[in-house]
Amino acid sequence: MLVRRRHSGQRPGDDPTHDGTDDGADDGADDRAPSSEEPADVGDGPEAKVESVVFKTADLSGGGQVSLYPDGDQVEGQVTLDECGFDFASEADRVARRQVTIDSQGKGVRLSNEVVAYRDEFSALAAMGEFVTAVKGCQPGVPVKSAAGGGEITYGEPRLLVSPDGFPVHASIQLFQEISAGGQTYFGVIGFQQSGALVDGVYLITERPATDAQLAELTHVAEVTGSRLLDLAGPSA
Repeated sequence: MLVRRRHSGQRPGDDPTHDGTDDGADDGADDRAPSSEEPADVGDGPEAKVESVVFKTADLSGGGQVSLYPDGDQVEGQVTLDECGFDFASEADRVARRQVTIDSQGKGVRLSNEVVAYRDEFSALAAMGEFVTAVKGCQPGVPVKSAAGGGEITYGEPRLLVSPDGFPVHASIQLFQEISAGGQTYFGVIGFQQSGALVDGVYLITERPATDAQLAELTHVAEVTGSRLLDLAGPSA
């Protein structure tokens, strides 16, 4: 899990000290249904596929904005997986990616969504497997170097869920973990869904434990993007 990112932007917001709240935060549960918007004329190329899946401004209700990170559509020089100092060989198998920041007006939460295309389904599965291995092998309290560069990161005890509630894709995981960097401690929540050669990530980092409203917003994003992954996969998914 990344605390911050250099050029592709941090996960989940432009400022790692952003606590995911705003003055008009609403801590009520988010009961929105996933967007019914269908990706139109999806091309065969990996860039077109990640663009068709990633969360969009049209998916927000009640206002807000979805914006591309700086270099959020680049692979070279950008990091996707960074957890507990693990060396992710699957990073070399990425062929396209798109990462956006999601600011939901009045919802008290800022999220990030990243969709990554790998060379093939095997490579995408390998990436998910590597992430689970990294989490299970993590040594809480031991400082490690970040794959994204910069100073050391200290990870807390991880809590990993498999096929979490609200994630449409069966091949999915959700991680809750404290992260300390630069003298600050953050609370990270990350969700991954994998279908075919695509991996969809939804990220949230706050200065306090995530509220129910913030977790509901994260799940909503996962519902929308996960449904699009299944649409791309077809009836056999």
